[in-house]
Amino acid sequence: MGASGTAPERATAAPAADGPAPLFQRLLGERALAALPARVQRIHRADRSRDYAGQAQVTRGTTRFSRLCGRLLRLPPDVLHPLSVRIVPGATGERWTRRFGPHRLASALSARGGCLVERIGPVALAFRLAVREGTLQWALERVRVAGVPVPCALLDVNAREYVHAGRYRFEVTVRLPRGALLIAYAGWLDVD
Repeated sequence: MGASGTAPERATAAPAADGPAPLFQRLLGERALAALPARVQRIHRADRSRDYAGQAQVTRGTTRFSRLCGRLLRLPPDVLHPLSVRIVPGATGERWTRRFGPHRLASALSARGGCLVERIGPVALAFRLAVREGTLQWALERVRVAGVPVPCALLDVNAREYVHAGRYRFEVTVRLPRGALLIAYAGWLDVD
């Protein structure tokens, strides 16, 4: 997501004429995807590279372990950031590059076993996607760190996407064992 004032959605590559459906469409199915508000659909239906601009408030955990994990994952600091997101589809999924001000957070998204798998550095999170009351919800099903399975009870992730007051919005909260906050970020993107 880019700084405010950046063109909200730009196609930068032609879609493949005979390529697979976009990642989220494959995982959710057409009926569930169509039940989402138009702005949420636009982000997840595109079969070409696109850029979005907005803003995000980031809150980082304060425990010693939270701070250590945050440094290892290179998470952005606590502050209200201008946000840019670049989404690039590929043969096996999508590459998301988020820029919270000068801080970059990149992840690779793919489908596996009916789940959306998001890889951030050595961490792979598998989510079951669901649409409820016009909201796209991400429910954590599996976690791997450096290829080693980790019990989901050790990581609590709540993520959702929706439209409020005509604007695409997102909320993500990640908690470590005993409820310690790792990171929370929420904000909006211009999606027209």
